[in-house]
Amino acid sequence: MDEPPRTLADLLAERVRESGEAIAYRYREFAGAARTVNYREFGERVQSFALGLTSLGLGRSSRICIIGGSGLEWTIADLGAIVAGGVTVGLDAGSDPTELTAIVERLGCELAVCGTRGSVEPLAQLAGGSSQLKRVVGWGRAASVPGVLPFGQVCLMGNELEARDSKLPAQLFAAPSPHDPALILLDPGADPFRAVVLSHRNCCFSVANLARVLGTGQSDESVSHLPMHDPVERLFGTFLRLETGMATHILGEEPLIDALMATRPTVYLGTPATLQCLKDQWVQRVLETFPWKSRVLSRGQKVGAELARHRARQQAPSPLLRAKGMLFDRLVLAGARECLGGRLRTVVTTFGPAPVDLLGFYEAFGLRTVEGWGTRECTGLCTLSPMDLPCPGSVGRPVPGVEVAVFSERRLRTRGPHVCLGLLGGDGGTVSACDDDGWLTVHDDARMDTHGCTWLSQ
Repeated sequence: MDEPPRTLADLLAERVRESGEAIAYRYREFAGAARTVNYREFGERVQSFALGLTSLGLGRSSRICIIGGSGLEWTIADLGAIVAGGVTVGLDAGSDPTELTAIVERLGCELAVCGTRGSVEPLAQLAGGSSQLKRVVGWGRAASVPGVLPFGQVCLMGNELEARDSKLPAQLFAAPSPHDPALILLDPGADPFRAVVLSHRNCCFSVANLARVLGTGQSDESVSHLPMHDPVERLFGTFLRLETGMATHILGEEPLIDALMATRPTVYLGTPATLQCLKDQWVQRVLETFPWKSRVLSRGQKVGAELARHRARQQAPSPLLRAKGMLFDRLVLAGARECLGGRLRTVVTTFGPAPVDLLGFYEAFGLRTVEGWGTRECTGLCTLSPMDLPCPGSVGRPVPGVEVAVFSERRLRTRGPHVCLGLLGGDGGTVSACDDDGWLTVHDDARMDTHGCTWLSQ
């Protein structure tokens, strides 16, 4: 971790420079037509939107909320606002309109970008009055609401600004500092209201750590299926893809198992809850596909689980176990993996700890699992499941460059480049979440073993 801190604008510029013609996203437009966009085109769209926001008077560290379903516009708005020097916050489009406007007011957002009519209408009424909200931008159906500036028009404004001064894009990308705020993560379950402010450095540091473990690149493909305001999707979806150069399929509302079968990803990123949901759908699909092989499948899982334990311990399996593994893989396990598209190799989960038996289920079918753990305050990644030590049930060891220690009363604390800038205070400013020595408390009851693995109480 010796390289100098980077910004998210650096991350985008590097990906465009290194992988410009590689596919960035596969998606369906509002009208349903299938489309692809490469990293060069994606970077140009982000740049146009960022310049358009600049022409609207967006200032450094201005707060921008983004509300809407999954779509390429969501990602362009997020990165475009960050490149322009703004601080973005993703909000749930399904929230009650009254609650939504209250959150926008409390955060002091100057701009809202919306993709749903239900969200954009109350915000359009709010904008321009005594509120700090000055403008509302919309895409899809939201773009036709009176008082809303269409998304495409903002991009055209950016192109016109660049035409007048060709040096502006380079100046724009160079302006953010690694320690500038980049995004705000809300904790929906917190009472009272809790908002975490993350810097460019926080985000780049954590995605670089996860990318090193995954070892993915341009030949890999992933799917985007979590709500785009979800912290996992924002941090380890959008930003991780920029770090690795993976292509991404933006999914619609079809069942996840059907989407994976159609898109054939090599990497799946989710939460413990979505991994459980996928497991349930997968088991049902496999039993529907191979109803006469349920007993063979059960035996194959047991053999696969034993092989997975050998891999975790870096132990060579016996010739008999290896032969059994090859037999059951040919009989049923390979067919079961085909129900996930046939190319999936790695399953990743971050933020919350995943049950041991859930990860073991995927490993028994020959898939590699990577578990990251962390809170919003430490950018979602404090520890990673060990790749060379069998510690099932733990949340792994600290990621490189991060300090983790158990203090008195078994409190787990951490410090390092992953720790947030702070929490949003009542006056709109940022309040530190750490003590005077830079330590952040992330769990109230934990222990560390002799291997350096961290164990959390229930």
